[in-house]
Amino acid sequence: MVKFDKNVSSFFLQSWILAILLKFIVCTSDTGNNITRIAFGGIRDALPAAYGDFNSDELTDIFILTEGQQTVQILYGSTDSDQLFRPGSQCKFVGYGNNRITSVMPGDFDGDAFMDLLVTVQHEGHENLRDVFILYGSGDDLNCTGTQFAVIKEMRGEPLVLDYDHNMTMDLFGLDKEEKRKFWLFGRERGVFKEVVEMEWHDRAVGEVRIPHSHAILDLNHDFNADLVVSCKDGYEIWHGKKEKGFEFTRAIKLEEVSSSVIWGSGYYGQSVFMDVELEGRLNMVVPVCWSSDCKNASFLVWTDRPMPYNVPVSLKDPSGNFWMFAMEKGKLYEETVTLRVGDFNLDGYPDILATLSHGGTKKTFLLKNEENGVNRATSLSRKFEVQWHNGFSSYGNNTIQGSFFDFYQDGTLDVILVERYGDKYQPFAFRNSLDYDANFIKAIVLTGLKGDRSPSSMTPLGKRRQYYGSNIPGPRIEFNTTTQEGDKQHGTAAQLSQSAYFALQLPYTVFGLGRTPNFVDSLTVGLFTLHKHHSQVIPNSQIIVVPSPINRPDHWAVQLFVTPSKLIWNSVIAMSGVCITILFIILGLHFKEKREDKLEKLAEAHRFHFDAM
Repeated sequence: MVKFDKNVSSFFLQSWILAILLKFIVCTSDTGNNITRIAFGGIRDALPAAYGDFNSDELTDIFILTEGQQTVQILYGSTDSDQLFRPGSQCKFVGYGNNRITSVMPGDFDGDAFMDLLVTVQHEGHENLRDVFILYGSGDDLNCTGTQFAVIKEMRGEPLVLDYDHNMTMDLFGLDKEEKRKFWLFGRERGVFKEVVEMEWHDRAVGEVRIPHSHAILDLNHDFNADLVVSCKDGYEIWHGKKEKGFEFTRAIKLEEVSSSVIWGSGYYGQSVFMDVELEGRLNMVVPVCWSSDCKNASFLVWTDRPMPYNVPVSLKDPSGNFWMFAMEKGKLYEETVTLRVGDFNLDGYPDILATLSHGGTKKTFLLKNEENGVNRATSLSRKFEVQWHNGFSSYGNNTIQGSFFDFYQDGTLDVILVERYGDKYQPFAFRNSLDYDANFIKAIVLTGLKGDRSPSSMTPLGKRRQYYGSNIPGPRIEFNTTTQEGDKQHGTAAQLSQSAYFALQLPYTVFGLGRTPNFVDSLTVGLFTLHKHHSQVIPNSQIIVVPSPINRPDHWAVQLFVTPSKLIWNSVIAMSGVCITILFIILGLHFKEKREDKLEKLAEAHRFHFDAM
């Protein structure tokens, strides 16, 4: 029988501590931190303008503005853990004086399945006039000849990207020089638009179109056909999408009916965003409002299925007693109006908000967490938004003027890109979000379904031959149904790329948080142009790519699914490995101890005096 001595006991203790340390390292090495160096490298003066997968390698790229907003450049996503992005194609706009690029909007504008970039440049001598350029893509590179001539000149304000005629080629909605509402339709021919359609007239307008506007393209009446929301000075117009093409006026929302102080008083309101606030399968329009110039009384107006919106107060008073306000400064980049950005930061299923607040000369981006309201459901919304004053990235300088969501590691967890202004320079920062619990998600992407004439010539990071199924399309409705561990039903919905102008910075995919529910998602439905496809029993932590081709045969739409292993799985694997290594060391230690004791016993036997030999 083998006995444990104090050396083996000490060895066992050390091995066990080693296993615990391994587990601790796994659990703590993923904490939230500043990953700016490995994300942006040596880039010191850049403005994130839009996001999209330009080269179809299943990694999200960033389109940035550099050289004083004179140059647009692509930062290609990379699988290199030491450098998440590599500099790529760039095009410089020369010959336009000091006029700067004001926005970048990705999309396929010639129907060749490759992503192009629509770029708006301020028209000389006019603050709100824009010249529109299109830089055509070839899958890997950007054609800079598009910088030489404008496709549309002197557009008032910036356009909204949409698909007016349902041909999977992107079109534009906006105002011409005379402030007439028009749709510019594009076809296969590059550099020109094939048709201009003037918007139908109606006599229930709510004022002129607001500049900067917050137009949106998304399904509001649950018919799986994108509707048009037009942002006006005195309210909003809702235009339901027609089955074949175009839109018809449905109703008007007048803000003066909510409160005249927003329109005529000292208060102000910001850009509308759209989100499923209560996780009820309904897209709500959310508008930030300051009811006075000092914004001590701030709230969100949230429209549901009732005529009047809910007024959801939000406290902008920090723990030190300082009152902040929604940041807005005319003529300043990113701050022309109050802009919110939506994403499920903690993956609990309820979308949260990023907003820039100001106090004195300080501007910071904060997370506004979507929390349970705990008030009378009959008279108030069941959810509210609370400012997270200590959210980890609020310490990134005292002049962070913009924050947007981004998934750096393609793991379904939304990180944050921040922009700090110092003088006339802009510095991007990258914050990695690390949840302190293992949450599940579903990530969905809807493409145009167009196929390029050129055969794929390279491999994706996932080891497959690269396939071109077109770029992202704005407006599809994506919704899911699932059951929580407590047996409660969840029904969430979202719209892909519903807004594109004025640095909307929306991601080209939709992330639904599932909380700690490890169950299969009961159903996931994707719909556009009144058609939809239903998917049952979807695996959590998966990325779903929907290719709606042929568009009139939803039963033939292709679906690709990629599963991202849960952090809990990796933690368990490494913890089990640590235990196995510990057991192996114990076995080896006992084995060598036994061999040592056997050797000593043999030596003692050899030196024993044999009386029989006498």
